[in-house]
Amino acid sequence: LSGKIDDDSIFPFLYEIDSLDDVSDIKKHPEKAVNFQKANPMIGYMDSLSVNSIMKDLLNAESDIIAQQEILAKTFNYPMLSYGTFFNNMQVLGNSDLYEDVFRGTEDRYKNVILGVDLASVNDIASVALLTKKNDILYYKTFSFLPKESMYKMPYDKQQFLEQQVDKGNLIVHDLPENDIKLIFEHVADYLDSNYLRPVVLAPDPWSIDTFEVLYNDRYGYKVHYIRQGARTLSKPMQSYRSLIDAGKIVWDNTLVNWAHANVVADVDSNNGVKPNKRKSVDKIDPFAAQLDAYVGYYELKEDYLKEWLDF
Repeated sequence: LSGKIDDDSIFPFLYEIDSLDDVSDIKKHPEKAVNFQKANPMIGYMDSLSVNSIMKDLLNAESDIIAQQEILAKTFNYPMLSYGTFFNNMQVLGNSDLYEDVFRGTEDRYKNVILGVDLASVNDIASVALLTKKNDILYYKTFSFLPKESMYKMPYDKQQFLEQQVDKGNLIVHDLPENDIKLIFEHVADYLDSNYLRPVVLAPDPWSIDTFEVLYNDRYGYKVHYIRQGARTLSKPMQSYRSLIDAGKIVWDNTLVNWAHANVVADVDSNNGVKPNKRKSVDKIDPFAAQLDAYVGYYELKEDYLKEWLDF
């Protein structure tokens, strides 16, 4: 594979489907079974592999997201980052090639944004995500914070990765032993004010939000919309969020956020409801959690409260 030895006797390659659309809604569109051959060229040549057997597996997994992911990875070679991760290796990139800096208003016309906030950890990564809309695309700008002392307790390879994120401006590392909520709020508020941005919704995980909420109300005083962290609240928005990434309708440009998305593992309940599981996830997911909170705020308020604001 490295080219050090010339050996044409082995020629490895992978067959895979082109996209999820090749096999989605198979119950309603059985004609899509013709796409099975793309990832399984031995159909018709092996007794154990047939269109009918794959169709049966897909239909049996219709209400089981984890089983669906396993079939996508093992039967169709669809690129999942690791077993059980919620996003694939294209989705985690956040359509960064479509990104543009839309987070600027003017003195005469402020730009409206939603703040998603995940402050669950005092000595690890804490994140605040700004969400706004241009035309029909949702754009994110996400700030993440970490005590320097915590970073240098991490394995060396992770330290190196996080130092790169600091250099790129994706992570703010500070000298305090714990994340200071006032420091985080002031950093975000300075960015909002200097760019003529109006935070019309604060959409936080209620855990440890008290101080941030008080500061937000004192300075801005717009709507606070709590995002409860169970499948009942998060399931439909989380799946919608992933679909919009596929459609190029959610965009960010931040490699720390990419990493957080790549780490996400979802819990699936008996009703096929999903929610992110921080304990089971590959690594930290806080930047993703902040973005999801902002999206849930948008998802739940877009038909009423947000109609008052021009950008939404």
